[in-house]
Amino acid sequence: MKRTLLVVALGGGLLAACSPGVTVASPMPTATITAARATSSPTPSAAPTPVGFVLPAGCSYTSGPVVYQSGVPITGWEFHCAGAATPDMGAVERLAPVFKEQGWTTCSGSGPGHGVWWKGAAETFVNQSAAGNPGLYQLERDRQDCP
Repeated sequence: MKRTLLVVALGGGLLAACSPGVTVASPMPTATITAARATSSPTPSAAPTPVGFVLPAGCSYTSGPVVYQSGVPITGWEFHCAGAATPDMGAVERLAPVFKEQGWTTCSGSGPGHGVWWKGAAETFVNQSAAGNPGLYQLERDRQDCP
């Protein structure tokens, strides 16, 4: 089985997406290779918002969608919630109950500053950034469970 580690930088945060069986040490070093941006603008197939997830009232997207291509397309958005500090270091904790209410399952790999959820064929990550707004990233998976 081919194993892949993908690291994407967006808004000062890092996102790591692994194929099954790959373990990533946390925190990840910032000297990792970042994925190249697929295009200067989102591809026509990019969803304007994440599939199957709606931000709670008071939160809105501040940028995106941006599509990154490195074997598996990953779409990313930055968001901000009213009343949250900038940088928002509580985004994962704030969105965790919202993901649960919307039928998402928490996956291993979730922890301080990084959350991973799965629903159907979608895997969604939330990363907090000390440099700005948190990022929400989504990719389609060929399996129907958590990695």
